[in-house]
Amino acid sequence: PCYLGGDILRIADKRGRDQGRCKDSSSCPESSNRRGQIGCGNLERTACVRRGHRGRIRGEGALMSFTQALMFTLNEEGGYVNNPHDVGGATNHGITQATYDEWRQAQDKPCRSVELVEPPEVQSLYGMMYWMPGQCEGMSPALGVCHFDWCVNHGVTGAIKTLQQGLGVAADGELGPKTRAALASCDQARLPHVYNGLRRAWYRNRVKMRPDQAVFLKGWLARVDRLDRYMEGLE
Repeated sequence: PCYLGGDILRIADKRGRDQGRCKDSSSCPESSNRRGQIGCGNLERTACVRRGHRGRIRGEGALMSFTQALMFTLNEEGGYVNNPHDVGGATNHGITQATYDEWRQAQDKPCRSVELVEPPEVQSLYGMMYWMPGQCEGMSPALGVCHFDWCVNHGVTGAIKTLQQGLGVAADGELGPKTRAALASCDQARLPHVYNGLRRAWYRNRVKMRPDQAVFLKGWLARVDRLDRYMEGLE
């Protein structure tokens, strides 16, 4: 049981070109402040890497769900972008320099430019630093895709808080027993739509708090609209 090879990156890039979306222009609305994070979950992500998971997702169903989630996110994130208005700085396949440094250090590898990130690293990093800490594996395919993409865009802790808000439990950013129990008993066909509604509300509130980020709002909301459509084939 392991991640797929580099083909998934090539497929995502091809789909992006086929859909006519900008992949590397800082003027493109999708080349936006992807992270926009409050509470980016660095501690639990690093702990997950250091525990020795080594990029493995166990079970055919779990691997398929991860592949579906990664396909959507990579298609949205595109290649190397260095937008001066993006508070996350330079990114490549949605990975910031800080995140890439954190992952390579946890693997006992020297830091280097995120522009040099390799396809196997992309898949391993996303699995170990977002999919597993976000506990996406135990969710329905549609909810897992939504939660994973928001973990990447908003940070693991922030995404868990959004999930907890949707479940009506205390939003402490920890996916503990009460949250898991609420998740097990909820309507998982409805929850992804509630979740994405909360994500849209967060973006709008972000722009109210940071008017300089208004340039990204249209692209942010369009991403969630595409996620809604993507979910239709997974529910």
